[in-house]
Amino acid sequence: MIGRKTRLFVDLAFIFSGIWLMKSVSPWFAFLIAGVFLFPLLRDFGVMRDLDERERYIDAISSKAALAVTILIILLQIGLKNILNWDELIAFVLIPIVTKALVFMGMALSRDKTISYSIRVLVLVYLFFVFLSHGFSFEALIEALPGILVLVFGELARKWRWFGLGLFGMVVLITSQFIDDITRPNALLVFYIITAPIVLAGVRSLMRESIPRENS
Repeated sequence: MIGRKTRLFVDLAFIFSGIWLMKSVSPWFAFLIAGVFLFPLLRDFGVMRDLDERERYIDAISSKAALAVTILIILLQIGLKNILNWDELIAFVLIPIVTKALVFMGMALSRDKTISYSIRVLVLVYLFFVFLSHGFSFEALIEALPGILVLVFGELARKWRWFGLGLFGMVVLITSQFIDDITRPNALLVFYIITAPIVLAGVRSLMRESIPRENS
């Protein structure tokens, strides 16, 4: 019980520190409190079920990874002197949440499930926005091709791991499309959310299975 209270105290300290830094230094420090400590707090308050020992270990690592990525992005944006409006600030809350979720998934799930979930969800969301923007048209089909290629490489990489290199090739291709605008907050956000799941799937595809397969 003491451990739970200690974790709760530390989480609250980070949240209040983030709020103070956000108000005093830069709004980018809001990301210190966004997403990274949300789920541990909910567990400490009893809203969500507690984790077992292995899950707590993975959760701690994923939180640290999300915090590290968040701090790097904060420093980058402060260095670029980018000023966020509130819409962008709210949107960037996705970065620590996505990072934490991807790291947790990559460590907790089997190789096949990690690749399947990360690639299929990404492609599904991507295609949804493509067809939402252009309807069922030839232009939509052309814009959908990168997503379809990512899906093909992801499915092939589940069976033959060297196809994971194709996922990294897609990351290079996507980077070439974003490189000119990568310093803009919105472009960086979209770039990160698109490429992070692909990188995770690519890394896991090249790794040998280290987690026992789960029964379907």
